[in-house]
Amino acid sequence: MRKPTKKSLTKRLDTAWSELIRSRGACQKCGKKTNLQAAHIWTRARRSTRWLPLNGLCLCAGCHQFWAHKEPILFTQFANNILGDIKFKLLQQQAETIKKWTLNEMQDLLKELENPESSMSAPLYGLTPNIPGKKKR
Repeated sequence: MRKPTKKSLTKRLDTAWSELIRSRGACQKCGKKTNLQAAHIWTRARRSTRWLPLNGLCLCAGCHQFWAHKEPILFTQFANNILGDIKFKLLQQQAETIKKWTLNEMQDLLKELENPESSMSAPLYGLTPNIPGKKKR
């Protein structure tokens, strides 16, 4: 069996992270349950937070494309409200650190993302969704 590459693990981690975030089941802004997408709070270019479930919000396509990306200040305030000041600040500090992932670290994280219920650290990653009741936009 060939050893996985960083490139292949990055793709698998991106997919597992996205599936985990979307498994929250509803848009965390409007409550819609269809056409869900995983949105990063801190850009996925920040390797230190790219695959942390705490760095993700489940949004419908409309809220993701036409609100989160077009209103970044409001999106950031919304994310802060969802996470709370302490978790948001910790996530921000983590995003500002440089992280070089080893193959072993990436493989371990992939196992956690694919089986979050078996992970001891799941509560630290903010897996509990905060989904509002359905509201008008």
